Amino acid sequence: MVTWDENLQEEPNYALESGEEQPLIFITQDECTFNANDGTHYLWVHQEHQPLRKKGRSKGLHVSDFLTPIGRLGSGEVYVTLACGGDIWWTGEHLFEQVTTTAIRVFEAQFRGCPALFAFDNSRNHLKYGDDALRVSEMNLEPGGITKKVMRDTWVTDVREPNGGYMQSMKLPSGIPKGLKLVLIERGLWPHNQLHFLTECSIPASNGKKPKLNPACLQCGTCCARALLAA
Repeated sequence: MVTWDENLQEEPNYALESGEEQPLIFITQDECTFNANDGTHYLWVHQEHQPLRKKGRSKGLHVSDFLTPIGRLGSGEVYVTLACGGDIWWTGEHLFEQVTTTAIRVFEAQFRGCPALFAFDNSRNHLKYGDDALRVSEMNLEPGGITKKVMRDTWVTDVREPNGGYMQSMKLPSGIPKGLKLVLIERGLWPHNQLHFLTECSIPASNGKKPKLNPACLQCGTCCARALLAA
């Protein structure tokens, strides 16, 4: 990697000077949410009144930016702010747009000819899948249904086939997404000897919450339709 000293002067590197390696720039993503009531240690109040503070965090502002070893990427040109709260929150879609439309473009202009190594905050909001990603958790047992996400075609490995496998479409000719049962039947994996084969094994949850997926289900890979297809 390219390294700099405390005076922001590039330190000598034999591998880079000899042309044996391309300089690699380490880019980190940093984000934080600020609220109007954060850090309010002082307030104006009449001496006969109680110093009551608001319990809520009030309006929020989410900031996402990228840092380099010598400062902010593009000197602050990349950062994005989002007024958050209610139904508006920072998501993987926001981060994807920031990276593809701004961060990469600014990096290529600031560090010409250098590859980048991007590191991102570990956030559940960053678990972004492609719109047509193959995910058993978003498939119904039967075709169509509430979840109507159309997934891309997939390659099925089968040593009995001349080419070592075959392409399987994940939708019917009408465009309706196939269900777990039909996909498993086409692969010869549907257990016909079971009368009640569950879509998903789950652990009952208390307090009226949604049941959770049983972790053991994914390990065995045979107890329900989603685990079988995932395996």
